[in-house]
Amino acid sequence: MVVKALVKRLNEYDLPEQENDLMFVLPSLIITEEHGEVVRKMNQHAIAELTAELVLRYYENDPWPFLEHFDDESLWYGPAEGQYIKGRKAMLDIWRRDEHDLTFTVGDMKVESTSANASSCNVMLSYPVVTHYPDGEDISVNQRLLLCWGDRSEIDENGKRTKQPRILVCHISNPHPKHEDD
Repeated sequence: MVVKALVKRLNEYDLPEQENDLMFVLPSLIITEEHGEVVRKMNQHAIAELTAELVLRYYENDPWPFLEHFDDESLWYGPAEGQYIKGRKAMLDIWRRDEHDLTFTVGDMKVESTSANASSCNVMLSYPVVTHYPDGEDISVNQRLLLCWGDRSEIDENGKRTKQPRILVCHISNPHPKHEDD
């Protein structure tokens, strides 16, 4: 039932059929039944693993599974000046138009997570990444990425309300060397 609702949600955005990879959503929840009600709680460890997997897929030029996990009202703060996007629809529109021949090499990724309650999780990734340009130029940065996840209520095709983990905020930064006065 949850998978059908997500397929419907993906189809609303007219994503390429082969990119509708939904298996990433399922392990991010702990599903139990209490008093006849299905209870879904965010699984911090699984969300951290999911985040790393989605980011690696993103750097393999497969951004669709990553973008599918964003909330409709999410915020994206990119590493360059002026890189701010509000809302998943705007993100999807930008990536649909984004055609490039870039490739990437991602080094060892450090993944840390913290959670204040059962319905949120913050995941911080840090990793070196090299962008390979078609002209042969390579640019290396040490990137930090913070994803703030939160449970969002969704209504499936049967009218039943369910909670799904969604990325609410994505903040990417490329730190510069520390100044001796810092």
